[in-house]
Amino acid sequence: FRRVLFRSTTFLRNHAYGNGGAFYADGVVRLRGSDFVDNVANDQGGAGWIGSGSHVTIDGSRFRGNWARGSHGGALRLFATATSIASSSFEQNRAGGAGGAFDAYLGSMRVFASRFVGNTSQVNGGAFVSWDQQSLRLEHSLLSDNLVEGADGGAVLDHNSALPPVIRFNRFVRNRAPVGEGGALHLETRGLPGGSWPSLRTIVGNTFQANRAALGDAIQVYQCGVPAPRSEEHTSELQSLAYLVCRLLL
Repeated sequence: FRRVLFRSTTFLRNHAYGNGGAFYADGVVRLRGSDFVDNVANDQGGAGWIGSGSHVTIDGSRFRGNWARGSHGGALRLFATATSIASSSFEQNRAGGAGGAFDAYLGSMRVFASRFVGNTSQVNGGAFVSWDQQSLRLEHSLLSDNLVEGADGGAVLDHNSALPPVIRFNRFVRNRAPVGEGGALHLETRGLPGGSWPSLRTIVGNTFQANRAALGDAIQVYQCGVPAPRSEEHTSELQSLAYLVCRLLL
């Protein structure tokens, strides 16, 4: 595909033996007012797989009960895409790998006024994973009762975004990482531009309630970059400070 528009369309109980239970696409992809329910992929993207260079808009759509049996992205697997999600819901999706609702690798991601409820992943990001992306914005959304069974980020795992993630005015409720880190958020912010110190200034106005993890019930910020010391004698001091900043537990 090069241009794909699904409007007011329902995909119910479709099954792919590889990727993309309901669809497999690239290019300009628009999902508007559509439902993706109980679709299954044996590998990635229980409902859909969207490929490199795509521009993706998801608006007013519902993803429920989709399953990526063997790998990542319970509902969606997004590879090197520029994606915008608004006024949509992801409920009861599950992944045999990372990203109970979706797994986004490279590209950029904006999520606005959406719901992530009861999603499950085996490794990383009960609701979703943002991996090595240019940017992540998550705003005015509800993330509730998501679970990562085997690793980190009960709701969200963001790994090494080029820009600090913008996470504002969301509600994180009862998300769990029972054997891992970050009941709600697990942020790995290594390699920020210019070797800058990590900042939590872009995490603003959120509510964290009854999230649970083995380490860091609400937020775990992990292994941020350490500025090069000016002399060898300052190395341990800088590393200790970085550890305290990056191991912030809330």
